[in-house]
Amino acid sequence: MRNIVDTRTGLGFALAACLLLCGCGARWNTAFRDRNIPTGSASVITVDAKQRHVLIQPTVETDGSGPSPTSLRMCAEPAPDVFAVIAASGSGSIGFDARSQTGQGGLSISASEAGATIERTQTINLLRESFYRTCERYLNGAISRESFIVQAGRDARAMVAILAIEQLTGAVKRPATIISGPAVATSAQMSSELVTLYATAAKRREAAEKAYAPVKDKETADCSKVPADGKAACEADKAKAVAAKAELDSASAQVAEIVKLSGNVGPALQAGASTSAGAVLPGGADKGASGTEIGKVADAVVAIARQVIEVDDMRLFCIEDVAAKGDSSALYDSCLALLSGAAKFEAERFSRDTYALRQARDRRTQAFQGFAPGTFDCPAIAATVGLSPRETLALCSGDPAVSRDAFFELSPGQQQAILNQMQ
Repeated sequence: MRNIVDTRTGLGFALAACLLLCGCGARWNTAFRDRNIPTGSASVITVDAKQRHVLIQPTVETDGSGPSPTSLRMCAEPAPDVFAVIAASGSGSIGFDARSQTGQGGLSISASEAGATIERTQTINLLRESFYRTCERYLNGAISRESFIVQAGRDARAMVAILAIEQLTGAVKRPATIISGPAVATSAQMSSELVTLYATAAKRREAAEKAYAPVKDKETADCSKVPADGKAACEADKAKAVAAKAELDSASAQVAEIVKLSGNVGPALQAGASTSAGAVLPGGADKGASGTEIGKVADAVVAIARQVIEVDDMRLFCIEDVAAKGDSSALYDSCLALLSGAAKFEAERFSRDTYALRQARDRRTQAFQGFAPGTFDCPAIAATVGLSPRETLALCSGDPAVSRDAFFELSPGQQQAILNQMQ
């Protein structure tokens, strides 16, 4: 009995040790790491799809008035372009023969891993990289806080512009790529065999199609209506057509069977065996668009790009510089003059725009007053425009002053819609 216990215990320890050793590879296949970067020395850290990083740097900012608390600057690495799927399985067995006092055990472990790309549009790739590089530059001290704020504004404008342009021109996106270990070898071996079989079957089907085409019409011929001297020839031609059709069906069935056996390889074999004059890529502009439509899209793209490029970032820089440094900034006076002038200019433009809007509203109100109350169906027009019961009651009150005031309080769009239906 002691030998039995010792044997079972030994096998148990061996099994546990094997399972423990199998877990040693977890370090290379898990996603979380927490490693400190030594100060005073440069380090290069290689990452893969399963290990992305969040860079954290303690920073102390002093303004000369005293010690400041430590703050953290963090940059999260963009999401990976690929993802991996890991599958593992294991089985074990143990046995003991009481008569021979011998034991036996077995252990089998298998693991596989597959990876696939996460394809994004070129706009998303550009934005995620530019945002992350901006954070990196600020984290490394290559740009100041003021420059970081300015660049963040540029990135936001670029994001809106690029997304708008992409909606006009169409998003270009590559198909995803999938790589798996065992599947690649198996598929490669299968493809090598199936290519030969498929090529032979395809040639047979092509020959059968050529043979059947000339006699296709004779397959359904009614030889009973043919004169006696031509009946034998008719029967022979009909038999030839039936035989050609049977050969074509057999060849087509063979091709279909090969494709079915190949699984996913079938479409690839068919694509490889065919000849294409061009490739169709997902996304992009519609090739069927007319020249006028393409011209309009091009004009819109140019207008959007100019709006982004021609923006002056000096105001944003001055706002951040004055807010951070106050009158100690070397550019304080210049920035203050710039911001004051810009504020005055915007105020004047706002006044002009407000005056223009008021004038347009007055013109629409005068046009509304020019219609006699009984010349239009006021409740029907109000319902079409979507006015509330209170607005409808005031607009259609019959009192010219009340109707005018109610019309004046409507939005410009509602006013114009009412005028369009009254005309």
